[in-house]
Formats: sequence, structure tokens, C-alpha cells
Amino acid sequence: ISQSTDLQELKTRIVKQIEYYF
Repeated sequence: ISQSTDLQELKTRIVKQIEYYF
């Protein structure tokens, strides 16, 4: 289990959501 990869995916998802809303 790689926490770094998990964090990276979470960040990407948040960024995509922000771009979607703004």
C-alpha cells in the first residue's frame, strides 16, 4: 500500500473538482 500514490490521486481528484466548479 503506497500512501504517496493515494495522496496524489486524492489531490488530482480535488483539483479536477475545483476546475469543474470554477
